[in-house]
Parts: sequence; structure tokens; C-alpha cells
Amino acid sequence: MVLALSLLLVMVCGTNSALARSGGVMGGHSFRSSSSKSRSSRSKSLSKTDGDDVDEHVTVRLCLYLFAWIFTPLHLYVNLPLINTSIIKLQVGLLVKGGSLQNNLNRIAKTTDTSKKCGWRDILRGTINCLSRHSSRWISGYSHKDLLFDSDDPEGRFKQLSDKERRKFDEETLVNLNNREKETITSQEVKDQPKNTYMVVTVLVAAKGWYKVPTITGRGAIEKILLELKYICRLHDRIQGLVVLWTPQRKDEVLLLEDLQRDYPLLKPFNA
Repeated sequence: MVLALSLLLVMVCGTNSALARSGGVMGGHSFRSSSSKSRSSRSKSLSKTDGDDVDEHVTVRLCLYLFAWIFTPLHLYVNLPLINTSIIKLQVGLLVKGGSLQNNLNRIAKTTDTSKKCGWRDILRGTINCLSRHSSRWISGYSHKDLLFDSDDPEGRFKQLSDKERRKFDEETLVNLNNREKETITSQEVKDQPKNTYMVVTVLVAAKGWYKVPTITGRGAIEKILLELKYICRLHDRIQGLVVLWTPQRKDEVLLLEDLQRDYPLLKPFNA
């Protein structure tokens, strides 16, 4: 009886180990002109989720500004708060065939100086190129944009979104953030490799200004967002923060469809 329980424990632990979620993270942030801490609690209370609460808040304020623009003389509304920062989130689910995408992202993370904005630009540009080269493997996507005003706290919101995605990993096995680097090298053998395995790449960008981010209904929307991110690359001085996350980070791990659907429920599947 004891032997049987021991064998069962080994099997369960082995399975969990083989399927443990590794994640890669790279990028950096610098919000030198961010709002004071006294405003952060207000921003967080308005930005608890990726969805409706934030959109409703922004919509109401935009309507008020439009009303003011129509009915108020210019000298009375020039001091209205303006949109200062956009935080763009793009998430793509992919069908994995080989490890070329992981290899490319790993190489970018290991070789880029993330202490400067030009390094964040290189990460963003490299990630865009990687996703574009593997567009035939896109199976799902999700996008979201936060519009933050000069009275809000873009740094707090950016960290909130970043931390939420990082908590989905069991372990961060490759990290390069603001030139703080960490790599965990382990190897796990996955027996009975499933026929279809998946990967999720998340791009989170905070940049000054207003950008077009369509709701993802198909592959064309992802292509449009990638074009907008390329535009941000050309104006990389506007970037205040960038984080690229991908899982699995290790080639010897798998992400099953049920894992993808459970941990990334906002990904919208594409029709074949």
C-alpha cells in the first residue's frame, strides 16, 4: 500500500514537473513624468480589469471633453486634462511547430541592453518580426488599450497589467528587465508529446500619445496592431514601458489547449 502511494506521488509530481509553466520576460520601463503617488489609488480603482470599467471611464470623460469643446470658449477648456499615455496590450496564441519562435525570443532577451529606450525599441521590433514570420500559426488573439490622462498613474497601471501576466507563470526562467537578468537552465523530458502544443506571446507597451488598436476579430486585426507597434518603434522616445512575455519559454515544455483556454480566456479563437 505504501509502495503504491509512493509510486502514485512520483507519477503526479513528474507530470506536474513536465508540464510546469516556464515563462520569459523582457523589457523595461521609465515613467519619469508619472503622476504623484496621491493619484495612483484613484487610477487603480478605475483600472481593476482589462475591460469594461476602464472603457466606460474613458468614454464618459471623452464625451465630457467633446461637450466642452463644442459649447465652451477655447480659453476656458485649455486646462482640461489631456490623454497623456496609451497602454497597449496584444496577446497572440500560436500553434507550435518546432522551437524557432522560442529560440528567437530567447536570443533577443539574452542579447539586448534593456537599460535604454533604444533597447526596448529593439525588443519590440524583434518581437514584431518574430510574430509576423509565424503569422500562419496564429490561432487566437486579444487586444486592449488603456487611455490614461495626465491626472492618472500610467506607471501603476502598467505594473498592474504586467504583474497580472507574470503571475500566470509557474516560474520565470528567462528575465531581462531594465538590465536585471536571470536565467534558470533546466531540462525536462516530456513523454508522449501531444500532437498539438501551443504558445502565448504577450506584448505590453506604454507610450505617450493616442494609437489605433482595433478589437481582434481575426488575423487582419493583429496585422494592423503590429503596424501600429512598428510606428511606435520609429518614435521610440515616446515609449515609457515595454514588457514582452512568452510561455512556454523552454522548448522541452508544452502548453496544452486546455491550459491556454483556462489561463488566457480572453483570447479569441480564429476560424480555420
